[in-house]
Amino acid sequence: MVTRNVSRLMTLFKKILARFFQPEFIFAVMALAAGTALVFVNGPFQAPDEPNHFFRAYQISEGRFFSERINNKAGDRLPASLPDAVYPFQNSPAHRSIKVERESLASALQAPLKEQEKMFVSFPNTAINFPLCYAPQAAGIYAARICGLSPLEMMYAGRLLSLWVWVLFMCAAIRLTPVFKWVMVLVGILPMHLYLAASLSADTMINGCAVLFVALVLRERFNPKSPLTPGKQGGIALLAAPLCVMKLVYAPF
Repeated sequence: MVTRNVSRLMTLFKKILARFFQPEFIFAVMALAAGTALVFVNGPFQAPDEPNHFFRAYQISEGRFFSERINNKAGDRLPASLPDAVYPFQNSPAHRSIKVERESLASALQAPLKEQEKMFVSFPNTAINFPLCYAPQAAGIYAARICGLSPLEMMYAGRLLSLWVWVLFMCAAIRLTPVFKWVMVLVGILPMHLYLAASLSADTMINGCAVLFVALVLRERFNPKSPLTPGKQGGIALLAAPLCVMKLVYAPF
């Protein structure tokens, strides 16, 4: 009886280990740990073009998807506290000798939004990006705004939502693909991939959709027992269409 119970426990333990040591689970643990660290270790607005991504994501969080053009500059009327939050950190990425001061960070975290005091803010390189690129970032900023948080705290909320959605897309892709699972894990934890996912960059959503699209195609290509029905074709097309709109270079792909 004791031997039988021990055998059952060992079998159960093996099943638990097999479930938790799946590639998608391993990836989720590593990506969330490293990505969350990057969200907070990386200084405010230090990712490429992150201030302009922040302005565009905030604009979308208010339900405005189209930008204005004033004096031949594309942008929108946003709270003046947003560029004020960016200003103390705008020179840091270009100069390695400039460090983010603790006092500046603490002051910016406490600065109120002042939503009614608006001014025209120019963000020409992100104003034309498709709104879906900023869906996670805008959701995080919207939630932070509802909670009455400061502009800098909104930036961190946008980074977190961006990371979580990207990890969800990557886990779904790793689980769906019948081949190259560990290759996708390796690609997903590359430093630059994680760095972008832990920022407000529009490429985060684009990269997640692209990897998921590849996984769906590989699943149909290497699964001969399951025919490619019109429903499956429609599902792949529904993912391919917004991917092409978000970044036109993916259209031939």
